[in-house]
Amino acid sequence: METLYNLSEILEYCSLSSRIYIYGAGNHGKRMAAFLRQNSINPTGFVVSDLSGNDTKFRGIPIMDVNEISNQIDASYLVCVSENNHKAIRDTLAQRGIANYRILSCELMNTLCKENDWSHLASVKQDGFIQVLMFHRVIKLEHNPWRMAVSPDLFDEYMRHIKENYRLMRFDEDWSEVREKSIVVTLDDGYADNYWNALPILEKYQIPATIFVSSENIGLTREFWWDRLTRLIPTDELRTVRDKLKFMEPDERGYELDKIEKRFCTPENAPSEEGRAMNEEELKRLADSEYITIGGHTVSHGALAGESSEMQKWEITDSKLKIEKIIGRPVTVFSYPFGQRDTYTAETINMLKSVGYIRAAATCPGVVTKETPCYEIPRNGQPDYSLDDFARALEEKWYFYGS
Repeated sequence: METLYNLSEILEYCSLSSRIYIYGAGNHGKRMAAFLRQNSINPTGFVVSDLSGNDTKFRGIPIMDVNEISNQIDASYLVCVSENNHKAIRDTLAQRGIANYRILSCELMNTLCKENDWSHLASVKQDGFIQVLMFHRVIKLEHNPWRMAVSPDLFDEYMRHIKENYRLMRFDEDWSEVREKSIVVTLDDGYADNYWNALPILEKYQIPATIFVSSENIGLTREFWWDRLTRLIPTDELRTVRDKLKFMEPDERGYELDKIEKRFCTPENAPSEEGRAMNEEELKRLADSEYITIGGHTVSHGALAGESSEMQKWEITDSKLKIEKIIGRPVTVFSYPFGQRDTYTAETINMLKSVGYIRAAATCPGVVTKETPCYEIPRNGQPDYSLDDFARALEEKWYFYGS
């Protein structure tokens, strides 16, 4: 069983050595580096099990492969990684004769979000000024297993905060000359609550936003297919089942969903209109707002990498044409359903280019730099946090990615 330490004990431990190494250069390790620096302790370096794919420095602190370190009398190690890696790292340190270390719990690591003064730490030195936020729903839900819904009151607080503290940009405009911290707001899928609840708040604060719309459900009262799952199966099974279904082609996924519906639907879990997509009139009115850009998000919202070339082409092209017909203007930006790097391919990107899309959003976290490919724009998800947590999370992302 791991020993549980508090932050005071960690500072005392570090004060006994002249060299402090942080094992782990992910979010936990970077949070610890910030905490130590704010307490006048400068980490000697980060240590990682595999240096390939990592930078060689983070905010001036070297990142080293574990094979570069050895047992040093005046060195201490803080293991700041997820708990499922603790045993392997303990074995690695033992093999290298290192016994002077502390393994820190994820709970302790997470407390550092509130301990650190991110606004002071998160300066942007040369690049990485643009941060794209990703929302989905603006509605108060009793059951929110995907953590995609933000209540209207909280969304209002979020929008007020970014209006008062950052430059606001559109997803489809030129970002090349931006030299100050700037926010881009996006919402995915095209839920009706984007029109009911998000639009009035965005217009209230005059905040531009891009809404990426999946076209299949426009004008239908049925819910999106992942919400159908939420209604039918237990929460602890949702992600596993969804991740199988998302890589299927639409007809196969529909067949499997119909089987699940037939087996598990009861009067108590019958569908409601709360989770419906916008209808054509709502979408048109949304697009008519001077603050709103409408983007494409495929027809059926499946992982494009799981579909044939012909099906991907249809998903990308048909959805674009349908939305353009409804709103009466070109659709030039796109968001990948699910958006992780295994859900689209180089072929997908070429298809987007061929039909006239100029930029595409993924869901990998980060900030936009000069080197960011315009068809793989990172975005940072915004679950239903408090305003304080939201504000910290924004600055923390610039600390992680904006150096």
